Amino acid sequence: RGCPCTLVRETSGEKASTLYKIDRNLGNLIIVSAKDRRQQEVSCRIAAIQDMYCWAEDGESCFPAEVVDALSVAEKELLLMVVYRQDDKLFRFSLVESSKESRD
Repeated sequence: RGCPCTLVRETSGEKASTLYKIDRNLGNLIIVSAKDRRQQEVSCRIAAIQDMYCWAEDGESCFPAEVVDALSVAEKELLLMVVYRQDDKLFRFSLVESSKESRD
């Protein structure tokens, strides 16, 4: 199970077909490869999420240039970025939702 999305790698702009899901304990947000669901791409505690950005609401300035440059106009409309804290450091990842309904 999981909701389809596209993970955009910040360093390269590479796009990966992925799924996001919440674990059984409702404590972690997990993104896995759509091709091999055993391959975990990102995992973060939900309680550790510090902020979420949406291209449609927050604009381009909130997103890394490598991510923005890799996307079409239609993909940008579905772009989200999650910022979370782990081991006293902030991390972030960007994903493109499959529709406006799933983005909202």
